[in-house]
Amino acid sequence: MVVGDAKQAIYRFRSGEVELFTHLPRLYGLEMNQVNIQREQTLMRNFSEKDLKINYRSREEIIRFNNDFFSFAGKNLTGGFNEVYTHVAQQVPPVKKKTGGYVSMEFIPSENTADFKEKRLSKIGEFVREAVGKNYPLKEICILTLDNNSVAEITTYLLQHRIPVVSSESMLLTTSPKVRLTVALMKLLTESNNRLFFAEFLINLLLVFRSDKKFHTLYNEAIGQVHPLTFVLDKFGITLSPVEILRTRSVYEIAGEVIRSMTDTSIPDIFLQFFMDFIFDKELIYNNSLPAFIQLWEEKKAKESIVLPEGMEAVQVMTAHKAKGLKFGVVIADLHAMRNPLTHEQYWEDLQLPELGNVASVLLNISKDDLEIVSRKAVYEHERAKTDLDFLNKIYVSFTRSVDTLFLIGSVLQSRSKDYFSSYLVGFLKSKALWKEEKLHYEWGKFPKSVDAGEEAKEEKTVALSRNFSTSWHKYLDIAPVDEIYWEALGQGVQRTFGKLLHAILSKIKYAEEAEQQVEAYRYSGILDEAEAHHFNLLLKKVFAHPDLKRYYNKGVVIKTETELYDADKGRLLRPDRVVLAGNTLTILDYKTGVREDKIEKKYRKQVNGYGEVYARLGFKNIEKKLIYIHEDAVEVVDL
Repeated sequence: MVVGDAKQAIYRFRSGEVELFTHLPRLYGLEMNQVNIQREQTLMRNFSEKDLKINYRSREEIIRFNNDFFSFAGKNLTGGFNEVYTHVAQQVPPVKKKTGGYVSMEFIPSENTADFKEKRLSKIGEFVREAVGKNYPLKEICILTLDNNSVAEITTYLLQHRIPVVSSESMLLTTSPKVRLTVALMKLLTESNNRLFFAEFLINLLLVFRSDKKFHTLYNEAIGQVHPLTFVLDKFGITLSPVEILRTRSVYEIAGEVIRSMTDTSIPDIFLQFFMDFIFDKELIYNNSLPAFIQLWEEKKAKESIVLPEGMEAVQVMTAHKAKGLKFGVVIADLHAMRNPLTHEQYWEDLQLPELGNVASVLLNISKDDLEIVSRKAVYEHERAKTDLDFLNKIYVSFTRSVDTLFLIGSVLQSRSKDYFSSYLVGFLKSKALWKEEKLHYEWGKFPKSVDAGEEAKEEKTVALSRNFSTSWHKYLDIAPVDEIYWEALGQGVQRTFGKLLHAILSKIKYAEEAEQQVEAYRYSGILDEAEAHHFNLLLKKVFAHPDLKRYYNKGVVIKTETELYDADKGRLLRPDRVVLAGNTLTILDYKTGVREDKIEKKYRKQVNGYGEVYARLGFKNIEKKLIYIHEDAVEVVDL
């Protein structure tokens, strides 16, 4: 016994062929040798077809709508496949409780596909809330789509709006552009000059930011810069710690900062949360090595997916392929497709050409224009006809899953163009003389209340996704102010503490461009908080911008900071703050942060002149000496 339905043949992408069923009892696609001829004759002698006409799943209004819709749609199939829908009509079961039912067809006017996506997701949320208002348990509501990307998109949207969701689909983490963007930047941290990694980063950045910028234009513009990554980040207004700082952090912290900088973490994202869990759970494997983590991710990304429990009180989201054999009280058919690409893009062509030797067949692309040139247009037309059947069959499976209510979502773009699914909807309405350009909503029947509404649904424990799930650990710590730390450690006053810190930071800086990186290192260590780090950055910018000083912080000169100098005459170690050798001139810079007073300055002058004397004994003839007073409102340079 063979049980099947040609109208539900939706697995041709896995080499399933509808003709295997429609040609019965004749065999399809086999060489008709003596053995196969005998098999076919045996099948024909014992063949008895039984057509199941009564639909015991759906309510009357659903059945009647589907009969009308698919009788119309099936007639438009070509290549002889219209026969699949010749006897599509089903009968209403003779049971009173199967009366009623409701079909809603909604067209969404949009400026473009991005606008349609936003409005479409909002409409799906409205349909879910409307069904809940009719006492339908969440688990009786199913949203059907055409691909896993749409499943992920809808799941994320509903969870963000605190609507529990489960899905039987394997929702791979790598389907999320935000996850891919995070990984791409982590790859760039391991190989900053890798152009493939940079291209991967740029592609996903444009997706996440929904930018209308052209990839190739932006890529070529960025590659021409000295620092392509910095250029792109600045262009999109993204603030990220310097690459050198990021590389010092743990893999988990790197991912967290990237996510906080490039996504809105106030909105829960299940993909990012599972990705962060993956990083945390696998830490013992990659041992906090970023290259090792990248390698691990590349090995695991094809399997790492969101895992959600089945059977809980939640909306179900799945593709039409997963819905076969199932039924739901409310079905929301979100089957938009701006194009319907060929299911098979290549085919085998039998050849008998002497120049090819023993090669009997070659694999060719199914291209309309190319095949027409070589008189193989029929190959393209046949594949086009079968692909159209594939698409209509997915619609059929989706529509016939509904028991009580069926919601359909179509689009009307500003250009008045329609997606492939919407073309079917509009064509059907026109065949019924119902279509009006200005009318966006059509309905049949009345939305029934759930017959099981009186039964208490089994309570399931659900955990809502947290908001702000990726927050810098600095936010969770209450760090004592810098003054208090150093006051306790050094037993000295506020001004002296400030001076010590400023000296420490300046001692790490050779060139002006390193300033923010060094200040960030102190903030990261917990010595500075965010406000204090900002304050120090402003002070340092004043130092480096001073017309008498900026040449001492540029590349092209020899710089020594906090270098010990031994004064043999007095048997002591000296440590000038900064010594700069440019050509034949040696310049000594000494930083001061206190109030400028004559008595104290005499001491400072003596100290710096002492440095100069030692350098003079070492053979330096042209020696400049400068005291640099760094105040809140100004920088003052005193030449000695």
